[in-house]
Amino acid sequence: ETNKNKNFSKINMVFAMLTISLMGFIVWSHHMFTIGIDLNTQMYFMTTTMIIAIPTGIKIFSWLMTINGYKQNSPMIMWSMGFLLMFTIGG
Repeated sequence: ETNKNKNFSKINMVFAMLTISLMGFIVWSHHMFTIGIDLNTQMYFMTTTMIIAIPTGIKIFSWLMTINGYKQNSPMIMWSMGFLLMFTIGG
């Protein structure tokens, strides 16, 4: 043991995987909703969504769990949380 605080517990990773899956499904269904889209285009959007969404979701949860251990609300932490919020919703 290194006596370091763990950023990720088992339940946090379960929640991260479920949320990433849900967000990936929402993005995928948004792309599939287009009327008149052929099968090749559907496969392209599905593949692109998975390639982009999974690493991005893991990165966001990694940042959030790292910041979670810091209990002080300094301007730097508030700016970082605002950045993560805007990054997540696409602002």
